[in-house]
Amino acid sequence: LPSLGQGRLYVWGSNRYGELGLGVNRVPGASVERGPPNGNATGNASMSSATSSSSSSCEFFPVFVESFKDVIVTRVSAGEDCTSAVTHHGFAYVWGKLASKDSLQHQWKPRLLKYFSSQHLFIGQSASGSTHHAFLADTRLSDILQLLVRECRDDNKAKPAYAYLQHLVSGMPGDLIKALQDRTHQYLHEHYRDLPLISLNEAKLTFHPKEVKSLMNVSTLMVAVTNYTQDARRVMVRVEAKRKSSGGEGFEIICEPSAFVLERRGTVSLRVKVQSDKDRSLLPDTAFLVRLQASFGSSAPGRSATNYFLYCKISPIQIKSKALARTDQRVLDLVKVMATYVPRIILADPCVVAGGARTSPSMDLFPAAILFIDISGFTMLNEQLARQSGSAGPEQVSKHLNLYFGQLIEAVGFYGGDVLKFAGDAMICLFGETPTTTTTTLDKLALRAVRCALHIQATLPEYDSKEGFRLTLHIGIGVGELYSLHLGGMEGCWEHLVVGEPLIQLRSSVDASRSGEVVVSKECHQLIQDLVLSSPRGDDFLIVSLQNNSPMIPPLNFANIKPDEVLNESSQNPKSQDVNKGLSNLPHLTVQMETGLRCYIPKGVQARLDSNQVQWLAELRHVTVLFVKLTGLTYNC
Repeated sequence: LPSLGQGRLYVWGSNRYGELGLGVNRVPGASVERGPPNGNATGNASMSSATSSSSSSCEFFPVFVESFKDVIVTRVSAGEDCTSAVTHHGFAYVWGKLASKDSLQHQWKPRLLKYFSSQHLFIGQSASGSTHHAFLADTRLSDILQLLVRECRDDNKAKPAYAYLQHLVSGMPGDLIKALQDRTHQYLHEHYRDLPLISLNEAKLTFHPKEVKSLMNVSTLMVAVTNYTQDARRVMVRVEAKRKSSGGEGFEIICEPSAFVLERRGTVSLRVKVQSDKDRSLLPDTAFLVRLQASFGSSAPGRSATNYFLYCKISPIQIKSKALARTDQRVLDLVKVMATYVPRIILADPCVVAGGARTSPSMDLFPAAILFIDISGFTMLNEQLARQSGSAGPEQVSKHLNLYFGQLIEAVGFYGGDVLKFAGDAMICLFGETPTTTTTTLDKLALRAVRCALHIQATLPEYDSKEGFRLTLHIGIGVGELYSLHLGGMEGCWEHLVVGEPLIQLRSSVDASRSGEVVVSKECHQLIQDLVLSSPRGDDFLIVSLQNNSPMIPPLNFANIKPDEVLNESSQNPKSQDVNKGLSNLPHLTVQMETGLRCYIPKGVQARLDSNQVQWLAELRHVTVLFVKLTGLTYNC
């Protein structure tokens, strides 16, 4: 089954016939900037006239394929002069050399093979040779696609096949079920434009509470339903639970609300509840389908509706004990999710790695560079979406911030950074190492933070929402000795804090930076002044670009690469050899780390993760905020 992870496609090498899929702007003979995609002019040089007139072009550094910007690639195959790829929706793409002597007639960008999609074939594998391609269709997934296309049309004349559909998707991952349904609705919307289109953030729910006693009450899971119809019409949704198991007595399925209206781009939270009237540990596995029928209501008589199916499974408790029996694989899966809630410095903490709970506060001191990314336009975003979307505004705010933050987090990871905190609409990032493995000097860490900041400002300077507002950012950097504190201990809860000179320096450098700028403290500038082009900005310095003599740092995700596997460019640049030394790789996650990680994750979050609810819905709440400031304490007291 295809993986729905981080499927971003990068290419490099020969590009004679468009086999890299970068578009016609990379056709041989065009003047194209070459060099590492590091967001600044360092190492970039335009092609000479001799190179431009040659019969081939080449990319010397990995380049992201923009055609797959919003698509997850699960398989890719590179032939001699042509390439093929498969996406998580089972679509097949090809590009590269065709039967033509004119280079402009070759396929320079990925091309969707519409034959497979028109036949509702789910492609799982691809292979490319020098002149041909081969694709392998998954028979089971293709059968489900064809069945879904029929079942999602509410006016189909065939007998409903809910039971057979339920049998086919049984045991299938929820994200794969959602990919199948998304592709089905995309097809219907392209070929039947009068149909309403909705989407769910879930396609599969599993009711499996931790304790037997909780099964006697109500188990609840939330699903976000969104109107994706292209025009401005409202969509009416009716919800109906289709139980297809004869052994399901002893519980009641409740969907709230059972009917609702979705405004344009609006979102409604659907609550699916299972209420048991006896000990569910005695019940067999029971599955049921929740059908959401979407229509335009009486305002569009005669038009068809679409169906969306939510697959739900009720699992019994196998043993009558307070704790649910868990396999090592289930615990490891939980640890992997928990690891996304804490910074990398926590994952490398000896107490967490050893599998024990922290028993006393601690403090470590090590050199570090702190990068502060502040997003501007957040207030306007909230106000505008509140006016346009009403109660659905928080969901839209969450969507846009997730998209922008996701790109920023990835860029920071590329340069070996660690996201410590989210301060509202800002990010605090650490460029340093674990206190026990400090080998990289402060000037190298400062240079890495500056390169990352320039790369972000060059490639992600703003976020266009396509809804009338833009988000921009400005960046400040401070360096020095950093104190890493582990505080708390009440009821097993611990907090990780960082204090020290780098954060004090950020007060002025962040305030001095404007939209699209990178400003560093004078302490940071002293370390890298021979490697950057800069200008004074008060007591701080505005970084314009890097000098040509600055060490080359490849923009890779060092969090997942061991230090001895990092690209070494010392043959081209003598100063680059020691830049990558000592980078701490992400610790190997083990089941023993669960106890230590729980110490740093709020109990409310733990409860949701334990019940396998990893999706969060944004909502407006009335709250009271209490802010306490302790005076008289300094970080070096």
